[in-house]
Amino acid sequence: MPTGVRSLREVIDADKSTLLGTQVADRFGELPFLFKVLCADQPLSIQVHPNKQASEAGFAKENAAGIPLDAAERNYKDPNHKPELVFALTPFLAMNAFREFSEIVSLLQPVAGAHSAIAHFLEKPDAERLSHLFASLLNMQGEEKSARWRC
Repeated sequence: MPTGVRSLREVIDADKSTLLGTQVADRFGELPFLFKVLCADQPLSIQVHPNKQASEAGFAKENAAGIPLDAAERNYKDPNHKPELVFALTPFLAMNAFREFSEIVSLLQPVAGAHSAIAHFLEKPDAERLSHLFASLLNMQGEEKSARWRC
């Protein structure tokens, strides 16, 4: 950082009780949420964040495995969940969660044969199968992705 410029973390660390309040400083020791400033003139990526319990377990598991905090393959940089709050300075459309299962089924019926996870979800639409479907689609790579989604 340029001389004289401090990060938000450095500013908070210098006077946690005043800036966070005594209760928050004592309980968390840092800002208890992820602070981001975004200039979103294009659609943002889809994000899925675990709850606090899953974050703590994932963080502990990666620590026990000896994965460095700055490793690219690390999923949990800290034990905190990531609740989000949007304060928009300009008009902004945010979407949260998935559609109802009945809507998802209607939208996926025409492409049921495109991927086995779609057909599997359509047989019995539930949260577990939706999770599997979503993960399967997001994890497709290279030629598999190209071959399945040619228009």
